[in-house]
Amino acid sequence: SERKNKGQIKTIKGRIEQAVFRVPPGKQIIILDFADDRMPGGLFLYGASTQEETICYNSNTYRALLDFKYQRFDGGFMIPEFGCLYIKNVKFYQPVNPNVNKNVDIIAAACYDLTEVHGLHIKSKEDKDLESCTKKKFETIIASAQANSNDNGENTYLILGPIGCGAFQNDIKTITELWENVLSSPLNEYSKTKQHHAFEEIWFLSGKDDKLEIFEEIFDLHPKERLHAI
Repeated sequence: SERKNKGQIKTIKGRIEQAVFRVPPGKQIIILDFADDRMPGGLFLYGASTQEETICYNSNTYRALLDFKYQRFDGGFMIPEFGCLYIKNVKFYQPVNPNVNKNVDIIAAACYDLTEVHGLHIKSKEDKDLESCTKKKFETIIASAQANSNDNGENTYLILGPIGCGAFQNDIKTITELWENVLSSPLNEYSKTKQHHAFEEIWFLSGKDDKLEIFEEIFDLHPKERLHAI
């Protein structure tokens, strides 16, 4: 079916467990998990509080990642360099009232660890193909979301963000420019649509103003129109 949706891009300040419950009822939600590519859930079991671990604390995503480990990967675990793991119908629980929950889909994908310490696929900040390889990762993420969106995506909310810009030390401006490049590339030449038109809305989520300001600058968004997850 034709993908000619609103494709509206917005920024939202807050945490993922809050943002999920800002999405209007009846919408499909797809969340990008800033994943560890060699350990399911990253340091979830050790009490870490980065984005992936927060997803695991507030949903049953960790169980789904273990299903990949033991049912698909025969006890091992890895996320391919230019691939991702797509998990349908994870249950997300509202922190203030666990009786309230929403079904969401998760895309587990990993950026390069530019500290060259932890990641499965090693690249340094000096590698000439760093940007082109990261762009391939982002293209896979968007293609995965498009392939798994309900119907033609007209009711699909995709939640992205500054993946790799924390402990992995990717540059936030570069990451944002790559997102903009991928999302603004052609989807259908005949109908003059771009990749972001495959969805109803795309939210760039971060808890930090400086990161959101860079998103807003590069996507030409007005800071006063920023959403707030709380």
